[in-house]
Amino acid sequence: MASNPLRPVPRLTDRIDVALDPVLSLGILYDLEEHPGSTLCVDRDLTIRYLNPAWYQFMDVTGQVTDFDMGTGLCDGYREREKTYFTAALNRVFKERRSLNLEYECACRDAYRLFELNLLWAKTSL
Repeated sequence: MASNPLRPVPRLTDRIDVALDPVLSLGILYDLEEHPGSTLCVDRDLTIRYLNPAWYQFMDVTGQVTDFDMGTGLCDGYREREKTYFTAALNRVFKERRSLNLEYECACRDAYRLFELNLLWAKTSL
């Protein structure tokens, strides 16, 4: 499997939506920026509003879709089965206003991979 060069991580101002100010006021931005796990924030329409640096590293290492970026739909590019799974889980988080953990397969041609996804609910103006 050929490796692609790593993309530079965009500036923070290009990776965060100003509507996330309430999240920033919680003082968690530093934690999100430094967290080793890929982290993103979405709004109720599942539009990506924040990506941490580890998200870009994850995308590069796994060779996943590279056009996930600010303003795109989280499920854009997913097959229908995955889109249904993630949409249902995220809508449950918004409806119940509580966090949820789930596992999902992210296999590639060379490896079987099972990941844990932590969906955290936070009240914002989004």
